[in-house]
Amino acid sequence: SYLDLDRLSTGFYDQMNFAFKFSINEQNMDTFLIFDDAFINYDLDRLRLALFFLLDLANDRQIIYMTCHNREEEVLKSEAIDFNMIDLEEI
Repeated sequence: SYLDLDRLSTGFYDQMNFAFKFSINEQNMDTFLIFDDAFINYDLDRLRLALFFLLDLANDRQIIYMTCHNREEEVLKSEAIDFNMIDLEEI
């Protein structure tokens, strides 16, 4: 069946971008990954799952996640997950 691209959500494109970026970098596990508001269009449940996925990846490589929103911080704190945060406004 055929589905017009204009019927897909922005969150869908974000998920495809995330999967594509991960699959490209999966071949070289000694590199770090940088994300800039990669999950901005995710609902809270998808955001939570994506962050858990990144946490699993962080066992093997460094993950740098940049955002100007508080949702990621709120999710990580609500799960009592230890993470390093650098607030650029405080530098």
